[in-house]
Amino acid sequence: MKKIPVLKCVKGAIGAALLAIFTILFLPAFSKPAKNVVMILICLAIQITLLLVWVCISWFEDRCSWTKDRNAWKKERDNLVKEKNLMRRKFDGQTLLRVKAEKKRDNAEKIIERLTESFSIMTNSKLVELQRKDVTNNGEKISNR
Repeated sequence: MKKIPVLKCVKGAIGAALLAIFTILFLPAFSKPAKNVVMILICLAIQITLLLVWVCISWFEDRCSWTKDRNAWKKERDNLVKEKNLMRRKFDGQTLLRVKAEKKRDNAEKIIERLTESFSIMTNSKLVELQRKDVTNNGEKISNR
């Protein structure tokens, strides 16, 4: 993630101030023993405060990048959820079409069965008629001889 430029400059200024305080106040403090303890404690307090500010700025920068990463992750997750729901609806639509097609196929099979039955009945009756005609024709042929 990109760091915030203003905070980068502030951190640089704090680093320079820490170095300046260390060199200007902390090193000469070793020359005078009476004032040394007070001067060292003041320098340490200022440096600890500046270090805490440094840490807070670094934490804020990291927090900003975490928030951006989290938002990007949420957006990607939401897109995946939308895509999943769309695919589910698409699958449900295909399932509905499949169910309708199966119903139409079942109806067509029933119609074919009825037509086949009626056709077989018709062919049986035709065969019976033809057999009767054959028997009648054979009877006439026999009587004509």
